[in-house]
Amino acid sequence: MSPSDPLEPIPVLLLTGFLGSGKTTLLSDALRSVLGPDTGVVINEFGTVAVDHDLVQVGRSELMQTSMGCLCCHAGSDVEESLNNIVAAMGPDGERRLTLMVVETTGLADPAPVVNQLRAFPPPKEGRGFQLAGVITTVDAATAMASLDGHLEASKQIAFADVVVLTKTDLLQDGDLAGLEALKQEILALNPTATLTDRQSADFDLAVAFTPRGYDVAARGRDVMGWLALEDALALEGGSHGGAAAHPNVERHVAGVHSFVLTADKPLTRDGFYRFLRTLQLSAGPKLLRMKGLVVFAEEPDQPYSVHQVQHLLSMPKALEGWPSEDRRSRIVFIVDGLDPKPLRDLFTSTVHDAGSFFDSIMPERFSKWLKPGKDRT
Repeated sequence: MSPSDPLEPIPVLLLTGFLGSGKTTLLSDALRSVLGPDTGVVINEFGTVAVDHDLVQVGRSELMQTSMGCLCCHAGSDVEESLNNIVAAMGPDGERRLTLMVVETTGLADPAPVVNQLRAFPPPKEGRGFQLAGVITTVDAATAMASLDGHLEASKQIAFADVVVLTKTDLLQDGDLAGLEALKQEILALNPTATLTDRQSADFDLAVAFTPRGYDVAARGRDVMGWLALEDALALEGGSHGGAAAHPNVERHVAGVHSFVLTADKPLTRDGFYRFLRTLQLSAGPKLLRMKGLVVFAEEPDQPYSVHQVQHLLSMPKALEGWPSEDRRSRIVFIVDGLDPKPLRDLFTSTVHDAGSFFDSIMPERFSKWLKPGKDRT
């Protein structure tokens, strides 16, 4: 069958990986270089304000849907509904023109119910329908061991993958190489059949990672089969095809993990904002699972920047080519574990419009690099 055959399901790639592991950057690179113009994208975000949608530039809004709230915590119809919305938005011939769908999950997503949802789509009576065609998992070489120790979701994301992409290995120092080898062994122990690749290696092939290949659940091992069987059992008990997410007694995520957003209508002072970031980095540590957003500085009111932080690792702000939407506010999403948002809000309010000379008075040689746009590391 050809890709345009209405009876051939549209292949769906699931892109997952723990918070800050580089999913959105990998997807952005793929959309710019190897994915065709008829690739649909669903971006799932944990929280109430969409940021990743603005950080991924596709060029055609009808090919992208943003789903708020973790997919693994909602009814299974959410995935199919988002995919069908893209097909509908493309018009009468949209179904025939689509060659691939990519679903990017939130970093906290348990892949088991999402995989079950994608596998459970019945053969369509009309049209093409959808079929799971692969699971790509990104793994942050700098923070993965801590994530694996503290969050079961990180282990399950690796276990379900047929392709594992190591990211940020270029940030490691010589002394970290033993830790990198230990991480690779941990990944292979969790999933010995997955293809393990390094995003920074010369032979990394982005096109291969995003090529539909079919997804063999049995090849992922007994743990994966057991997790999927549990989802089926809970779905029957809950009376819904939504899997465990439909069951009132199932808690998907660790208690205390939540998200909130900080916004500012006026441009921020660069000095005050970096004081906020540095204080946050020193005080929050691993409790700050993820920070990402868009900011604008009073010194450059027409130039938006993207900002990212994963636990204690703070990436240099990256100048964007332009505003991705009409919303010109600074907006930053935080995902935290056991942190009270109020002190962070108070700190943000008290520092971001402060025109003091933080970098002139406190170790300027150490912080001066933050005053220049740099390469995005997420």
